[in-house]
Amino acid sequence: RIGNRTQEMYVRSNMAACHLLAQEYTASIEQAQQALAFYERAHSPYWIALNACNLAEAHVELGSLADAETYALKTIEQEEADTFAYGLWILGRVRRAQAGYAEAIQLLTQAIQISQENEDRWQVAYCRRTLGEVYADQQEMTAAMAELESAIGLFQQMQLEAEAQKTEALLAAMGCGLGPSRT
Repeated sequence: RIGNRTQEMYVRSNMAACHLLAQEYTASIEQAQQALAFYERAHSPYWIALNACNLAEAHVELGSLADAETYALKTIEQEEADTFAYGLWILGRVRRAQAGYAEAIQLLTQAIQISQENEDRWQVAYCRRTLGEVYADQQEMTAAMAELESAIGLFQQMQLEAEAQKTEALLAAMGCGLGPSRT
């Protein structure tokens, strides 16, 4: 019987991730909470971290910063290579929303370094975009532009055109359109 329950929680974990991608944050939370409770009872750090980071991202997207922080810290505490930088990224997003810019920069820089060591271009791109937003919040436009352009390049390499366009829109909104080499 535990095998059936394990399969169910594996599916719930994957469904939580799918709901995140579809921007269905409440549905993601419902799936991930059930899976997290199961994996905590099973003492499975990898699955705890995976579900906690799904919960953290869903909560930050919904503006529930306290819950996002709780789950980001739970992700980080598991010290799993595949999710550690993800937890730092979410915590950096929380700090940005709280106007804790210095800590956000530190967390995002650390997340980028770890993601690069893990050869995780996906995570590097999202971290760079968020870091660019933090710099823009502080009116450090040169640094913001560098991070956002780097993110655009990574998104384009991975053929994530919607993400590249979203990042280009951030640059345009800052009055820092792409230079001729990027168009």
